Amino acid sequence: MAAPNAAALPAAAEPEADEEKRSPKNTAAQAAPTSPRDLEVGLEPEEDTSSSDSEKFASGTTTSASEDPPFTSSEAILTGSKPRKSGRRRKVTCTACCCVWTLALIGIAVGLLWPKDPTWDVESITFRDEDIQTVIAAMTDPNFDSVAKLTVKCTVEFFNSNYVGAKAGEGDFDVSLGDLPLAKTVTLAQNVPAHGSSTIDTITEVTLNRDISAVMLPLVEKNNFMFDLNVKGTLPVKVIFGIKTTVGVKCVIQLKALLMLSDPDHMVYGHKCEYTY
Repeated sequence: MAAPNAAALPAAAEPEADEEKRSPKNTAAQAAPTSPRDLEVGLEPEEDTSSSDSEKFASGTTTSASEDPPFTSSEAILTGSKPRKSGRRRKVTCTACCCVWTLALIGIAVGLLWPKDPTWDVESITFRDEDIQTVIAAMTDPNFDSVAKLTVKCTVEFFNSNYVGAKAGEGDFDVSLGDLPLAKTVTLAQNVPAHGSSTIDTITEVTLNRDISAVMLPLVEKNNFMFDLNVKGTLPVKVIFGIKTTVGVKCVIQLKALLMLSDPDHMVYGHKCEYTY
């Protein structure tokens, strides 16, 4: 039996080697060797994904590994609506806080600036002695048939309960006995401090005639020389920032006529007033 030709063996193996070189699959397998650790845990060698990545890049559907999938809340899944942004909640909260603070400031301003009714008391009343005799005659003489004029000066202690000062102008008031006009009263201009007291002088021009005497006589006989006078008028006032307003005054003044002889400062024993702003 003839021995095989040793020179022919390498030549027969060459086609197989060339075929292995031409196969890209074998080349990729050789480029990614299996590590001993992978063999221990039973992992298979990683396949080459370069071809699939290149195809995705060519079609424009590549996805970055660092991008996370969009988060969808449970509310959005159930209702099918888009999730609400937290920025809106912050805006709503800030708006609500601003509204609360604005209302609080308005409440404080109203509490401080809202006009409150003043209080006052008569401090002194002065008139001439001859005027006293004229008033006594008008109240007691049923045959009184003349016209008498007298001037009464009065000082009033005035308390401003407001937290804003004011400058009171000259006030103009009508005084009546029942429905009959009795006198004209003027209050002099005066600065009134905030939440403080001041004195205001008044000048009253009284006119007595037969009609007034006819009304006064039964009143003083029935009520022991006590009767009421109605006072109504307006007072111009300038307040903060130069704001001008007019205060309407309507009062009922209670008098004890007999005290004009002994203690005229206490003739006014009561009063009830209403103010409009």
